[in-house]
Amino acid sequence: MDYIIGLTSKRKTMANDNILDKKAIGKNIKMFRVKYKLTQKELANFLNTTQSVISSYEKGRNLILTPFAAQICFNYKISLDALCNRK
Repeated sequence: MDYIIGLTSKRKTMANDNILDKKAIGKNIKMFRVKYKLTQKELANFLNTTQSVISSYEKGRNLILTPFAAQICFNYKISLDALCNRK
C-alpha cells in the first residue's frame, strides 16, 4: 500500500491483499492519534471531516477513506501498511 501512494519505491505483494480488518485499523488510528496527542476533533479538522467520522473509524464501524489515510501518512511520516495492519 505504501508503494501505491508513493511512500516507498519498493513493491511488495502479500497473500490476502484484499482483506482489511476494520477493527484493527481503527485501533491503529486511535494509537496514532494518542501518540501524537490529538483529539478526535483535531484529527477531524485536519482531515476536513467530523469527529463522528473519526469515532466510527476508531470503533471499526467504517474503513478509513484512502485519501484520509494517505493524508495522515504523508503529514505524520507513518507507513500506510502499518496503519492498515499490513506488515
